[in-house]
Amino acid sequence: MKAIGGRLKFKGDTKPKRKREDEATKDYAERKQSGDEVQEEDLEVVKIETGMGRITSSGTTIYGHFTAFTDQLSVGDAIIVQHPQTLVEETKAVRMVLSNTSMSVSSGFSSDLVSTTAFKFAKAPKAAKQMWTRRLRESVKRLTTQRRRQLAPTQATEAQCSPTESRKRGPQEAIEL
Repeated sequence: MKAIGGRLKFKGDTKPKRKREDEATKDYAERKQSGDEVQEEDLEVVKIETGMGRITSSGTTIYGHFTAFTDQLSVGDAIIVQHPQTLVEETKAVRMVLSNTSMSVSSGFSSDLVSTTAFKFAKAPKAAKQMWTRRLRESVKRLTTQRRRQLAPTQATEAQCSPTESRKRGPQEAIEL
């Protein structure tokens, strides 16, 4: 560990980590720079609506009180809260809607909402929803492929060993295949 110019450098740190950029915003900026016409449907007005009920939070989990999360929110939408302690408006992206009274957000609020708090929400633009859907499909595909790779050697070993052979061996020998 070295201190270079006031910044700590750990062993193995070779490149500074880059921040992720929203793909839809990046695509829009590239088209604008290249001189391509930006279609009117690419620009979408986001309407902020008042959420039904009130919320509390613990970390990235949001608990609803008389809420209807499944009807009002979906993955990629934004939830907006004026924090009761700091009076600062905070916006978080919805990662998962579990039920009408429970959901998960991208990151926790500056401090947990311990008293019930009113909230607003903004539906995600179409481009953002498409991005989330694509990422979800890619994650499912990657996990499915990993699981198949993990199961492939196990299935091959079981196919080579007949059930009578595994009974003849002791339980420890059957496991060591």
